[in-house]
Amino acid sequence: MRISSLIFEYNAVTAKNTAGRSEVADSLNSEYVFTYSAASIATFLYHNPELRYIINTDNVDLIWSKLDEYDVSTKNLEVVDWSERIKEWREHFYCFYPLSMHLLVHSEEAKETGEDVLKLDNDLICKKPIDDIFDSCDCIVWDYIGRTNNMISAGRDYWGEKLCAMEAVGTVDFMGYNCGVLGWSNKFLDCAKMCWDLTVKMASVDVSPATINHGGQEKGKKILAHAEQLATNYVMHDMGLTVRRVPDYFDHHYVDKQLVLDDASF
Repeated sequence: MRISSLIFEYNAVTAKNTAGRSEVADSLNSEYVFTYSAASIATFLYHNPELRYIINTDNVDLIWSKLDEYDVSTKNLEVVDWSERIKEWREHFYCFYPLSMHLLVHSEEAKETGEDVLKLDNDLICKKPIDDIFDSCDCIVWDYIGRTNNMISAGRDYWGEKLCAMEAVGTVDFMGYNCGVLGWSNKFLDCAKMCWDLTVKMASVDVSPATINHGGQEKGKKILAHAEQLATNYVMHDMGLTVRRVPDYFDHHYVDKQLVLDDASF
């Protein structure tokens, strides 16, 4: 199993100008990002000391300094400098473009080894060993998106995702999943490229006709922040894949990052 995370400083300015994730944009400065990222990584290492875990980052020294605060084994942790790649990817108009590229790179490399691929966000709390996480499934997500009705069709118009989906794929009749944990079995590694292609297409859809009608902070924003997640949800649906949800393995603190620090105990 090829397990990886991408840790870097997002462009907070462009993040604030997207529809759907502006509420977390103020938590994207590098010091804070690397602080809670290290806490998240430590929980994984505690429960899975024998598994290889790859961290791709633009600040190797900072992530190691933050990890020094935790008494966990790092014998199978690889912290890899991706500064040049991240610098290039950050130039893209879609601020979360590096996330799609990160998973695409690892999926392409896994084709050479026949490994399953698992991407972990940097705001997770690992709760137990994950050796059997790929049992009897084609792909892995963290959980449903967390609404009363988790179909994309049930979302509010001003969120922009329904307009985005209709423009890009012509339907909103598919399930929404939170991809804070995202995995592809080795039989479906080509799905990462499908998701990358569709992410770029969805991020190019102007969703402001939907968001302009919302009086809050999303008003008139053109780019759907979670385009990569929406694209992934559709690919899973379109391919008819068996999806496994894993909230029993991980908690995902995607709104309040402080909870990662609060809950990182073993």
